[in-house]
Amino acid sequence: MENIEYVRVRGGDLLARFKAEHAERWDERQVMELRDFSFEQMEDHGETVNVEGSAKMAAVQLDSGDITLTGGVLIRIESEDVTISTAGLEWKDREKNLTGYEEAEVEIQRSDGTSFTGIGLSADIRRRTWSFSGEVKGTYVEEDKEEDEIEDDEDDEDEEFDEHVWLSLKNAVIFCSHIAQALSSLDPENAAEYMENTTAYIRKINALDEEYQTMANAAPVKTLLFGDRFPFRYLVDDYGIAYHAAFPGCSAETEASFDTIIYLARKTDELDLRAILVTESSDQSIANTIINNTAAKDQRIFTLDSMQSVTLSGADSGVTYLSIMEENLNTLAQALQ
Repeated sequence: MENIEYVRVRGGDLLARFKAEHAERWDERQVMELRDFSFEQMEDHGETVNVEGSAKMAAVQLDSGDITLTGGVLIRIESEDVTISTAGLEWKDREKNLTGYEEAEVEIQRSDGTSFTGIGLSADIRRRTWSFSGEVKGTYVEEDKEEDEIEDDEDDEDEEFDEHVWLSLKNAVIFCSHIAQALSSLDPENAAEYMENTTAYIRKINALDEEYQTMANAAPVKTLLFGDRFPFRYLVDDYGIAYHAAFPGCSAETEASFDTIIYLARKTDELDLRAILVTESSDQSIANTIINNTAAKDQRIFTLDSMQSVTLSGADSGVTYLSIMEENLNTLAQALQ
């Protein structure tokens, strides 16, 4: 096929538009290979172009929207004021993630003068972060905001937020990136070392994040039940795990009502759950009461660590953020059986 245009639509909204001078399609493999390729990724119900790019060659997975780009790859992300250029990239549409070829050099530029060149790009478009698995060099420009530019949105006053943001590995990547950028601004002579150390640490976080996703995908059970407070909203949302809990977040309540106990016990029976979870500070009384009101009365109690009780002696003995998250992974793997 010559001079083709292909569009993806969902619910009447335009999601993406692909163009190419030449195309070949294999329906059995659900793959379309395109030469002299360009694309647009839409938002706002198809009204606005947020991501656009081009490449010499592209392989598009028609069922998922994933794309592999090779040869003179150039991508512009309007919402982030970011331009990416490299020899090859892989786009994961569901995760909204861009990954560079392992040994390919990737250049990232912004209109404020920021310019990075690195090896092994991984960019999370949804969370607005990027990291490199290899060497990074370049310049980061950070503009100071005037106080009158920072305004509170009064419409958001009634929204409930989970303050336990550190329990998401994906958030941890964001925090590390911002900390490294701040340190680099304060101590530019050591900026390269900060970025190198951060990249290495983020690589470990991303590897653990992948282990969590693999565990969640393979788990026969997809729901957790907490006989306790529930500070793990970010964690379960990251991996598509459903949940029921006696209290939200760090509620000040300590005694669950009769209706709450019966509801959670019935949910345990309905979903045939074999585990009840608590936080590290729980006395397990609510969890035991739930178990005593189930039909089987033989569920196990597991503890997830929210890192709100870490002591100095624990840190001195080698307890770290990653070690706790690794232990939480092991706990979840057992609880979701």
